[in-house]
Amino acid sequence: MIKASMVLPRGLKKPQMSALSGLILGLCMLLICLVYSVTLGAAEIPLGKILTSFIAFDGSYDHLVIQTVRLPRSLIAILVGSALAVSGALMQGLTRNPLA
Repeated sequence: MIKASMVLPRGLKKPQMSALSGLILGLCMLLICLVYSVTLGAAEIPLGKILTSFIAFDGSYDHLVIQTVRLPRSLIAILVGSALAVSGALMQGLTRNPLA
């Protein structure tokens, strides 16, 4: 039986987001979170220093911290998260269990 709340009046369509726009939105959010995670730490480093550490690296303390500690930490976190997502999708596909 169809619930009345699930039926839309004629002429109205459910708003749909295409897969490409969802992918672009997700990648933008990932980039924002990556930049924010690089700024976090014991020593506060402003956003401008992050950009200059890639454009004009001068070997200062802030640039070394960004390039050797914070950026690798954030990139490894992204890689581990994507590996866990792929392994979860594989487990669901192999066991044919959407709750696996």
